[in-house]
Amino acid sequence: MAVNIESNERQDGPLTDEVRVDLTDRMSESLTRGRRLRLRIAGVLSIILGLGFGIPAAYGAWYWSNYYHQVWMFLGYPTNGGGLSVQWGIPNSLPLMLTFVAVCAAGVVCGALLLAQRRAGVVLALGLLPIELFFWIGFVLPFAFPLGLSRVVLVLWPSGLTRPRDMTRPTQ
Repeated sequence: MAVNIESNERQDGPLTDEVRVDLTDRMSESLTRGRRLRLRIAGVLSIILGLGFGIPAAYGAWYWSNYYHQVWMFLGYPTNGGGLSVQWGIPNSLPLMLTFVAVCAAGVVCGALLLAQRRAGVVLALGLLPIELFFWIGFVLPFAFPLGLSRVVLVLWPSGLTRPRDMTRPTQ
C-alpha cells in the first residue's frame, strides 16, 4: 500500500483511521537502521530474560506449593526466594513467586513489542525495570543484571547518534 504523506491519501482512496493509527503507532517510519537493530537486539534480550527466568520460576512456584514450601534448586541456584528478599523480611510465598512469573511474562511481551518496534515496548522496557530490579536483587539473579542493563542501554541509546563523540557536535 503506497501512502502519500503530504495529501493523506492512498493511491486507492483516502487514508483511513486504521492506516493512520498504524503510521503513528509504529516507530519504524522514523527510525534509523541502527536504532531498529538496537531495538531488535533489546527485544531478543528481553525475551531471553523473560523465558530464561520465567519458566524456572513457574516450575519453582509449582514446586513450592506442592513440596512443603521448599525452594526448588535449578543448576545449584534457588529459583525463587531464599535470597536477599528473605533477609529483608519478605518471606517466600506463592503470591511473590507468581508475581515474578507475571513480571517475566511481561518481559516476553515487552520483547515482542520491541521486535515489532512499537513505542509501547520502549515504555514497557523502562517501566518494568524497577520491578525487575527488585526481583533480580531479592532472588539473587546475577545473570539478569548484564542482560537487563544491556536491554536498557540499547533502548535508551539515541537514534541520531552513531558514535559517542557525536554528542558534543553542535547541530547546524
